[in-house]
Amino acid sequence: MHYKNILFLGIGIILAFHGNSQRNCEKADRYFGQNQFEMAIKYYQADIDSRNGKVSERALKGLADSYRIVGEFEKAEETYRRILKKKKKDPQNYLNYALSLKSSAKYAEAKLQFEEYIRMKPDDPMGEVYLKSCDSAQVWLDATIGKDVRNISALNTGFSEFSPVIVGNTLYFSSSRKGSTQALVSFDGGGELHRLDIYAVNLNSIDQNDHEVVPVVNVKELNSPMHDGSVCFSPDRREVYFTRTVKGDRDEKSNNILNTLQVFYSRLDSGGKWSKPESAFVFNSHKYSTAHPCLSADGKTIYFMSDMPGGFGKTDIYYSVRQSNGKWSSPRNAGREVNTFGYEMFPFISDKGILYFSSNAHPGMGQLDIFQASYENGQWSHVVNLKPPVNSIGNDFGICMDGTNNQGFFSSDRFNGKGAEDIYSFCNEEPLELSFRLDTLVFPDKGIFDELKYKLVNEKDKSEQELKSENRQYYIPIERGVPYRLVAKKNGMSVNKINFEYTIENHQLKLSLKSSSRAVRVDGKLFWLADSILSKTIVELADTLGRKKSSRLKTDGSFHLNDIIMPSQLYKLQSFVPDTDHMTILPANTIPVNGTIHYHDGAIVRAAVSICQNQKVIATLQTNEAGNFQGVVLYDPGLPCSIEIKAEGYKSKTLTAGASLTDLKIELERL
Repeated sequence: MHYKNILFLGIGIILAFHGNSQRNCEKADRYFGQNQFEMAIKYYQADIDSRNGKVSERALKGLADSYRIVGEFEKAEETYRRILKKKKKDPQNYLNYALSLKSSAKYAEAKLQFEEYIRMKPDDPMGEVYLKSCDSAQVWLDATIGKDVRNISALNTGFSEFSPVIVGNTLYFSSSRKGSTQALVSFDGGGELHRLDIYAVNLNSIDQNDHEVVPVVNVKELNSPMHDGSVCFSPDRREVYFTRTVKGDRDEKSNNILNTLQVFYSRLDSGGKWSKPESAFVFNSHKYSTAHPCLSADGKTIYFMSDMPGGFGKTDIYYSVRQSNGKWSSPRNAGREVNTFGYEMFPFISDKGILYFSSNAHPGMGQLDIFQASYENGQWSHVVNLKPPVNSIGNDFGICMDGTNNQGFFSSDRFNGKGAEDIYSFCNEEPLELSFRLDTLVFPDKGIFDELKYKLVNEKDKSEQELKSENRQYYIPIERGVPYRLVAKKNGMSVNKINFEYTIENHQLKLSLKSSSRAVRVDGKLFWLADSILSKTIVELADTLGRKKSSRLKTDGSFHLNDIIMPSQLYKLQSFVPDTDHMTILPANTIPVNGTIHYHDGAIVRAAVSICQNQKVIATLQTNEAGNFQGVVLYDPGLPCSIEIKAEGYKSKTLTAGASLTDLKIELERL
């Protein structure tokens, strides 16, 4: 991992723990210190080649460390072995060799080296952590072979992309890609150096096939000549908090000026512009860092990382509470269940109040792993490793969840990535939610997370259609009494088939459904019921064994069955009113439509007004002598709707309907 690439976000400080030598060759050391490890490798290797077999220890050490940092662990192993042949008494070399072996998933070999390190340096608690994690990592790895998460390759570049956060349909993240703020200095023609900037991308634009690079936007109002990143937003999305590097105090020992990290703040004005960022906390400091902010769902608590004095380890997770005056309280440590003697960073608090964070000291797979903790009895506890495939033998950090808490994004420098750090998506396998509404099947498109695509097969005429979503939802018109097969595919292979048939028979909703491989859930809405019987109507689900589960309709006519429809079983669903012989009286529950069609101040007579949903005309009305039209339609306000207007001598017009279809005023243009 390119630690120095994201030094300002806290990971780079792990280098000191891993034994970064300060005796490297001058040129190579310069590149090493400026995050250009490939160039450092080139100069270390050149130094070794020029010595006619008399290899310097500092060149080998620098070369091994550089290989380890960029993830070339096999080369790092080989180089550390050469070092150990020359200098067997340095425990740091055994530790680095063991870490390289562990990062290559060679856990049995790594254990031997960690044991040697513990024997040589028993006072380091990290030795035992690494040793124990070798056993658990191997078990977790074996249990998840064949599983994977998704690299968002259409978003990632050869540079760093990390710390994603979901805000509505937008994904914000940090990146050093081309187009970021360019650093003012470069050494020995080593090429351009880019700062980390904050970027944004529309989730709907991410190509599910990864064929195209998606357009991203540099949020220039928040970015500066320094590093900027790791953002979070208030619930109303009008406040943003993020990390920025600032010029710190001079180090007394080295006499160098050290950069520190601070949390900055900006607010959206009435014109939609972000204000000039300013320090968010009175406890921001030039002597220590605060970074990686994350707001709770109600916006009243902010979590962050800091190495301020008084913590339990190298960096700890802290939080502050918003006061009545809008200011943040003094920092409060998240406690020793979360924080260790190592590094805890990148906190994220989900909508359900689960705290996620990364740590190198809780037992894990590789270096930084992602963990979760719950808040009980006034403290954070029950720390759990998320395990593979989210965690890997690399560094995994910067997780975010969407509102479901079952899917989201994170960043990692694992093998086979596109750049230094990449953004990945993940999705816990949950039953697919199928919703039947007014001859329309609706279900979510999670392709960005699970890579699933769908096609619909009409079993009556054997026609097929590849489905396309709209705003990450599928809306599929279906015919009553026609058997269908919904096929879920991943990488061209079928992973599930759902056979269903939906009908209205004798004024009664009926649905038969069978899933081949994966569980599903069913809900929907009955639009034809009169208000007087809504409270009485029951929707019943029965399996092949006759076991029944039922759900009473809500006041808006909707139903939701929490029961899981298991694979390989035929289920039948029906609606009925008790004590009416399983018959539902279905008087039309229609919605009024009215409005005016005009040209300037004049009415347009005999204009045709078509109300359309899901590519079907559900009602056609006509304007009178005054240009007015009115009527009633069977209309589902939860589905996309359009209005098409045609009149002789005028340009046709199509409008997207809003929540209401009343008091519409539409102006046409002459041909």
